[in-house]
Amino acid sequence: MTYLPETLYSGKANAREGWAMISLHPRDKLIAIGARRRAVNVRAQGAYTHRLVGEDAPVLALVKPARLAELADALAKLTAAMNDREIMKAEAEDLTIDQGDALESAKVWRRTITARAKAAALVPLDVPEGLTSLQGGKGITDVAHDVERLANLAEPALETLAAVEITPELVKAGRELAAALLDVDTEQDIARFAKLPEKVKDMYVQKALVYLAVKQINLLASSVHTKDAEARKKYNLDHLYRKVRSRKVDPPKPPPEDEKNEEAEEDKKGKDK
Repeated sequence: MTYLPETLYSGKANAREGWAMISLHPRDKLIAIGARRRAVNVRAQGAYTHRLVGEDAPVLALVKPARLAELADALAKLTAAMNDREIMKAEAEDLTIDQGDALESAKVWRRTITARAKAAALVPLDVPEGLTSLQGGKGITDVAHDVERLANLAEPALETLAAVEITPELVKAGRELAAALLDVDTEQDIARFAKLPEKVKDMYVQKALVYLAVKQINLLASSVHTKDAEARKKYNLDHLYRKVRSRKVDPPKPPPEDEKNEEAEEDKKGKDK
């Protein structure tokens, strides 16, 4: 087993015993964590991180082979579950996946708008106070309210902020993400999880364990490679969020027709040569 039995969920397990495990969270919490992540992405991320730390002796010394073995065990169980069509169909139909995507998109949106606001402040342009920083916690409601706050700050200053590509479209995208997150009903989620087949819930647990192991390893790796930015950069979550982060907040505008015609003419000349 890679998570502790119910008898140890009281939190009384000693620190050394708990540190040897991926998670001390109760099963219901692990199900909720796993439900918001896509199995295919979690598996790809877990396999990448497992291979990376296995080749990084200083990090492995801190992570411990036992923890890496637990990650391998959770990956194997997740892979086996992904071969079950019924389980994968249940995941595809679970609205919680969309909530997870929306949460990650909202976090990306916040980083985008605050980074652009910081760039404007360096000019310096008249940037609304509070637009350059994040506020609140990491929970769904906290993130949603912070997105709303940032959108409300940016909207009256859009004419000035256009210089750094803080646009009406960007603000609108943020409002839509906030609305989607505020629609999340935690009590409904719990009720829905309770109705899932046990094998689906088991798969969600394995997704959570892989996810938590990867996050722990990344943090430990950062503590090892404090002076090596390139090494730290390898311990990322690109595989986990590749679908969400590939979406553009502001899609690039197509070139005007006259530019298209000029490009076509240049291509034609190149071919004639």
